[in-house]
Amino acid sequence: GKCYALDSGERQIANTIEGIRIDHINRYDYAIDKINKYVENEKDEGLKGADIFCGNGYGSYLISKKITNLKSLLSIDGSKDAIKLAKKYYKTNKINFQQKFFPFKLKENEYDFIISLESIEHVQNDFKFIYNFRDSLKSGGILVLSTPNTVEYPREVVYDEFHFRHYYFENVVRMLETNGFKLLEYAGQDTYVQDEYKRNIKLKQDDEMNLIPNYKGQFLLYVFKKIEN
Repeated sequence: GKCYALDSGERQIANTIEGIRIDHINRYDYAIDKINKYVENEKDEGLKGADIFCGNGYGSYLISKKITNLKSLLSIDGSKDAIKLAKKYYKTNKINFQQKFFPFKLKENEYDFIISLESIEHVQNDFKFIYNFRDSLKSGGILVLSTPNTVEYPREVVYDEFHFRHYYFENVVRMLETNGFKLLEYAGQDTYVQDEYKRNIKLKQDDEMNLIPNYKGQFLLYVFKKIEN
């Protein structure tokens, strides 16, 4: 079984935004930027979103503050401790934090956008994960997904016991595009200084962890649109 513990070393646990590592903040800021860019809201009743595997909630907090016209955000994580922290430090009146293990079923045709960062590699049945997003997004809804890029961040070298797999860019795109999504854009990010075998030596400097459009870095963020039903 996977370890969902807060102190596993896999999670950001700081109780202020300032304490969260900049690479994680940058990913959420990228996702928020793309939601603001692509999500159309003709009815003007406010956007409904989900943050799937929200960790301790810092990203959900950023979403609730920075996504224009947000009505509500469902934020789910497998860790009881993480959700407890989220409710304590990162709650806003727009966020509904819930502790659930995958597989869970999201309400169908419900969301204008879903953000799921560094999540799919933690899920045994990744296709089931994707089907869930597809079914729960409204037609034309936006999914921002991030994963480690196996070419630059190979699981067998960095050996990450929390992950089932790392992904090739092409595999992620194929998996999504054969299941009702279209890739709008992507960006890459490098977080670690590595040796010639791609082993992590140390973290890069903060200003080296930016997201670069159309770059296949150690981590990849994808912006997909759900094709009309």
